[in-house]
Amino acid sequence: MSWPLALIGPQDPTLTDAALLAAGKALYLSNCFEASCHYVLRAYRLLSYIDAHREGDWSDAMVAISKKRLLNAAIEELATFPVVSAEDVTILQKARAARNHLAHEGAFPGFIWCAKTHHIERHLEALRTTVTDLSKGNHLVSGWCYEFDEKRPVGSVMAQFPALAERWIFGADSGCA
Repeated sequence: MSWPLALIGPQDPTLTDAALLAAGKALYLSNCFEASCHYVLRAYRLLSYIDAHREGDWSDAMVAISKKRLLNAAIEELATFPVVSAEDVTILQKARAARNHLAHEGAFPGFIWCAKTHHIERHLEALRTTVTDLSKGNHLVSGWCYEFDEKRPVGSVMAQFPALAERWIFGADSGCA
């Protein structure tokens, strides 16, 4: 174990930079997923509060919906909503696991000054799987956000989001292709 940077550079600087950029973009998507989960949760809580407390005031409603939850607890609460299917819960749980992987391991292909090309390539393969799971969850929750905000069904809007996310992170210009 030593410092994360050393006086000698990475063995494959181009691939190392591409892998770290891909991990950073994936981490951005994971943060968006988490924020969207919390947004949907707050929106559902607000609608539920209004239904249950027709005479309640705005400040009471804000207190009722403001409780922040960790992502796993938020997904568990989302799973109780009548519109959320068992398949949706599976997608959300896989996306949560992907988010955790990204937060804790996604940008670590090994110490960059000694990581060999094949280590970085294996790391990128694992990152692709993680991004696939994350983008499916992000797509699901973003669709719910869209329906809440736009007051209409998603339809085919952004149906290609998972592929778009993968291209953005690993596309031909990324150095990871």
